[in-house]
Amino acid sequence: MGVYLPREKKRIKILSIVHRHLLNVNTNLFELQMNLGLQVLDFKNNVRFKEAVRNINPDKPIESFENWHKYLFYLKSQLLDLIRSVNLYHDYLSKEMFMEILIIEQRLMSPYTFAGYSILQSSNLSYAELDLQEILIHNDILQTLRDKEYKKNERQFKLDGELYRKTYYNE
Repeated sequence: MGVYLPREKKRIKILSIVHRHLLNVNTNLFELQMNLGLQVLDFKNNVRFKEAVRNINPDKPIESFENWHKYLFYLKSQLLDLIRSVNLYHDYLSKEMFMEILIIEQRLMSPYTFAGYSILQSSNLSYAELDLQEILIHNDILQTLRDKEYKKNERQFKLDGELYRKTYYNE
């Protein structure tokens, strides 16, 4: 037997899930920035971004991956899983947030961003620079929107967290 939750209470629960997934998206993309050798907002500087991407030999190992191609494929898979899980709740998202999510998903689906090396036979990551830069820029906008949404509901999130801890951890 299902339990009926008023729409606003359900919305708060769903937004907490969305918030966590979008934080994971941001963490993955922040890691990409660091692997590219970029500082926090360097990706907005076209010259610096192009230089960072062109200086990478995609056949060299990165973190625990054999090469950049495998790393980017893994990153794409992780991001698409997170983005698609958030898209399930599109009715509860603001229009702006949903549009940013769709733009990121579209860029992730570009055949050149994550498989361009096999199509274009490139010796660096320049084939992916535009898509990667757009993903980072739109993620920055998305995280700003996520922060605004969180602040609107922060009080309710804290109350729900306190109730959860009292119920399950016997404070």
